[in-house]
Amino acid sequence: AILFGILVYPMSCVSSLKPFHCHLELELVISDFTTWCPLVEKGRLFAWAVAFSVLLPLGIPAVMLAALLWFRIPEMAAHSQEVTTLRALVEHSITRCRHDAALRRLRDSCPERPSPPPSKIRLTTALKRHAANWIQ
Repeated sequence: AILFGILVYPMSCVSSLKPFHCHLELELVISDFTTWCPLVEKGRLFAWAVAFSVLLPLGIPAVMLAALLWFRIPEMAAHSQEVTTLRALVEHSITRCRHDAALRRLRDSCPERPSPPPSKIRLTTALKRHAANWIQ
């Protein structure tokens, strides 16, 4: 399908327009000098040229879109995206729970540190204020 979309489809669209590429003085199709130009002689060839010039470039994408909708490909893609998002959320939650449990074990295994005396807290705050004033 990818090979068709990349190689065959563009070439067939260009080929469908070749009947309109005519030598104006001779009134013949350039790709086949035995055929009269359909723009000059509007007969059966002109009708087929117009039909395929419209049918190939527009009809093939329309058929492919109809096939995608018939087999419900957009719905399947949306469902797959929802499942993948849910799976990623669950994996993230599990990882987060494991991380939180590891942090709790680490915190519980550490001995309790005594809180600093209030005089050191005031001194530290005063030093921070003094440093902030000195920087300004």
